[in-house]
Amino acid sequence: MALSDQAALAADILAVGPSRRMGVDDRAWDATLQALFALVPNTFEAAPVSLHDWNGSMFGTAIISGHSCNQDGSMGDYLRAKIEVCRPSVGQDAGSPFAHVESIALQLSFEDVEAVDALDWDAFRAVVDSPPMHYLRIHYFQQRNKDFQTAKRILCSVLRRTQLTWALESDKLQFGCHLSDPTTSADISSVPAEHTIDDTTITLDIAEQAEWLLRPVRPPFLADGTTREEYLRQLVAARASGAPADSGSDVAPPTAGNTQHTALEQTHEVADDSAQGLRVHEGVGGGGEEDLATET
Repeated sequence: MALSDQAALAADILAVGPSRRMGVDDRAWDATLQALFALVPNTFEAAPVSLHDWNGSMFGTAIISGHSCNQDGSMGDYLRAKIEVCRPSVGQDAGSPFAHVESIALQLSFEDVEAVDALDWDAFRAVVDSPPMHYLRIHYFQQRNKDFQTAKRILCSVLRRTQLTWALESDKLQFGCHLSDPTTSADISSVPAEHTIDDTTITLDIAEQAEWLLRPVRPPFLADGTTREEYLRQLVAARASGAPADSGSDVAPPTAGNTQHTALEQTHEVADDSAQGLRVHEGVGGGGEEDLATET
């Protein structure tokens, strides 16, 4: 999606503060911000930034979030990005004194999940292809939330090789639940279409493969979630009862190796609807945390 004038202005302002407080080269930080804002619809109301993990004179983590508001004032589309940086160790023979973006974890939620199909992921390519970059992770908070459906939609497109294929082939693409081990590029590339559970063999379509990949192997920290094994049992029971299967009937292409806003609102405070223009707030809080909120 194209950047709005307001989002571009926010990016210009935010590029000055956090990059210097994190020790990141301005050009690398600007490229990361531009990639993030390329995912943000023009209807987003805010782009607050908070800095965390104070170490010496620098911060190690930046969290950027944005959201739109529905007509009733509730939160609509939502994006939250956690950006972590690494810097050369003392005495290390490094070619640059600057810190590098090491990972980006994205939490996305869209009212119209089909809007995910139009996201400009190619804007991330230069950032992800950078040698210091370890992974681009797309995660969700709870399986009952819309961010799960958004992650599932993206993962389905990855399984079909229509989005983020370059990130998958670089082994830097990950998915998963917020508090569980991530699903890696290797996991996605080798996902089996056929499974056997309780002596019953079933074949999963792409949507079901995506759901299976997104669910944790072990019981999740949050009580509402189910494991991969439990999900397979649910599928077997649904098919035995004649219940309609989840979306789609196609199977992922072969590979060399063989996919509610309540919780979101708990992690992000909706900006004041009466805010006019663009403002930047700074303040250092306890625990080595600094907030830089930009409202548009």
